[in-house]
Amino acid sequence: MTCLFAMSTTNLITDHSALLALKSSITFEYPHNLLPRNWSSFSLVCTWVGVTCGNRHQRVRTLNLTNMGLTGIIPPQLGNLSFLVDLDLTGNNFHGHLPPELAMLRRLKMVNLSQNMFNGEIPAWIMGSLRNLQHLILFQNNFSGSIQIFPHNISKLENLNLNGNCIEGNIQPEIGKLSNLKILQIAQNRLSGIIPSTIFNISGLQQINLARNNLSGSIPKEMGDISELRRISFHRNGFSGSIPRAIFNNSKLEGLDLAFNNLVGSLPSNMCPNLSKLKFLYLDRNALSGQLGSGSIGNCTSLIELSLDANSFTGSIPWEIVDLHNLE
Repeated sequence: MTCLFAMSTTNLITDHSALLALKSSITFEYPHNLLPRNWSSFSLVCTWVGVTCGNRHQRVRTLNLTNMGLTGIIPPQLGNLSFLVDLDLTGNNFHGHLPPELAMLRRLKMVNLSQNMFNGEIPAWIMGSLRNLQHLILFQNNFSGSIQIFPHNISKLENLNLNGNCIEGNIQPEIGKLSNLKILQIAQNRLSGIIPSTIFNISGLQQINLARNNLSGSIPKEMGDISELRRISFHRNGFSGSIPRAIFNNSKLEGLDLAFNNLVGSLPSNMCPNLSKLKFLYLDRNALSGQLGSGSIGNCTSLIELSLDANSFTGSIPWEIVDLHNLE
């Protein structure tokens, strides 16, 4: 017992030193910031603001410093927090590259570094070493380069959010092997090429957002085979061809945004009976044509927002639109 206590104390000192290294690497935007005074060498690390320790080992498990006005870099010593499960630095001004020592944090399940100023390529070790990672949220940074995916090493990943960066290149077909993925968001980047149809092998995918990129080609017909999809956003790309008919058979679909593309063709005349939960439909700024039958719009009774402008539709507006009582 004495040896175990000594080992635990030594490990907690390691956590203590790692967090003091982080403190020395940052400056504080707000004059009354609690962290500089609270993170003291004379107090227990488990009592520090933003720090949560586990009951069993009394090691740091959660580091949550969201919206604290912090500016600085991530020191390599942070990789010594070997029991860390959740890392959340959202809404600060951290910058620079992510140190490779963070690859030692093998227990990590959630990494949220959104709304900072990190740059450089997304390190390969994030996708290759963090085997327990479930949530990777890096939106609104300055990450660049391409995305390297090692699907067998991050098979537990459920949420991948890279919105608002400078990522370029193609979407790798290997992404379709992330069998537990539920949310895929890579909007507002510089992606090009086509959408690999392998994405739609992910049967549990619920949200996919690839808006505001330079993607092209047709929308894979396999997208209509995912019954769990709730939200689809592909607006402001260069997609062409027709909208896969199977999409309109998805009874769980809540939002469909294909605006600002080069899509052609007409809408199915019996579209709405299957889209009972559809709330948002944006198909504007395309080259769609044909008439809007009563079943194409009028029976989508859950619709809140509808945008069809700047297309080539003909005929009259279905009178059944007056039954869309939720329209705002």
